[in-house]
Amino acid sequence: MKKLILIPTFVSLILCLMIGCGQQGKSATEPAGIPSGVYLTTYSNIPNKPDSPDAIVPKGPYYLSRVEIGEPSTEELLASVEFANDNVSCLTYTNPNDHAKYWVERDINEKGETTVVKVASTAANNWYLRITLNTASDNMPAIHVFLPTSDSGVHSPDGETISDPYADPERPIAGYKELRFKGSYEDGNEIRDAVEQAGYKTSLPQYENGISFFRTDPELTGRAKIEDTVLEPEKWKVNEEGTKGNIGLYKRPGSFTGKIAIDYMFSNLPFTVVINDARLDMLEDEDDRTSYTISGIAEINPKSFTMGDLVFRLKDQQKKQFEEEHAFQVCKTPTPGVSWDYVETWEYVEDQYNTTFLVTVSFITRKSPTDFNFIPVSDIDKLDGSHNMTFMLPAAGGTATWSFQEE
Repeated sequence: MKKLILIPTFVSLILCLMIGCGQQGKSATEPAGIPSGVYLTTYSNIPNKPDSPDAIVPKGPYYLSRVEIGEPSTEELLASVEFANDNVSCLTYTNPNDHAKYWVERDINEKGETTVVKVASTAANNWYLRITLNTASDNMPAIHVFLPTSDSGVHSPDGETISDPYADPERPIAGYKELRFKGSYEDGNEIRDAVEQAGYKTSLPQYENGISFFRTDPELTGRAKIEDTVLEPEKWKVNEEGTKGNIGLYKRPGSFTGKIAIDYMFSNLPFTVVINDARLDMLEDEDDRTSYTISGIAEINPKSFTMGDLVFRLKDQQKKQFEEEHAFQVCKTPTPGVSWDYVETWEYVEDQYNTTFLVTVSFITRKSPTDFNFIPVSDIDKLDGSHNMTFMLPAAGGTATWSFQEE
């Protein structure tokens, strides 16, 4: 039985030596030392002499001694390898925080000069490189070069070029993610809680000049994944101008469309106001409140009414087109709620009176007809359903139902 075991082992060893164990399972075009199934970036602008003849550096020749790999958007250093002055072409490194693995390969010409550096990784970032060239004679650092980006972007495991690897929520992206939010201090705390409840660890929270920001701990999850699963459900939208790589800037939607229905009593008669095309456009987003311009066409019923011997009609013929600045406000602090002034203009039918009067419907959300405390509503996306309102005279009171969608 022992001979039967030794014979196939010996044959396998001979075959391995003949074809090369390190090449088994690799395609002919695959760079030696770099496995399949990883993301690849290439850097060919490798200097082998000072960029200026007047530079004071030790005399060459030089060899590539050190490669540092980092994320450009945050300048976070994520990997580092050191080569000796020998023929070793590929070194590996594993980051202890997010466990991304790196393969760094150098191509060396007949003069011993490095012509190309290739970085492969289990992460899909488009890296920056800091490289150091040492003197071949006494192994002293001589030339330091910064390469901000690769030659032609990131190549996926199947060889395709990825124009923006950070945009795909399913791609593994190394390093911490810095998330920034335009809004109040309370907004920042609220969204940070939501990110942590989704399973991400955060650190270094700050608030400055109307922007809350914090970091998520390093892991192989991209910013786009956090956006899809946490931020968008919480009604935060990407601000393209401040978003790049592992840094994201977010803001609340600036416009909403929806429907508002108001029921109120006047002169013991029921009135209904329906605004099917209500639109809110943000004017200001301050720490204590957000102000909107409200516009739309209000259809009002009944079309006319009587009070004693007098007949009244709407001045705008049962429809009111309105556009008021600061008319709709979402109050955040000290008491969350909503305030809105809605005005109807009525006039006498009989021309001899030649006069008008206003029905001013000025309301705030409140808990009940007798409880004048605001309903705790801190943002527009929570304004769904029926709410009690308090109305100014001559209206005695009523309710409003609304539903808004972000644009």
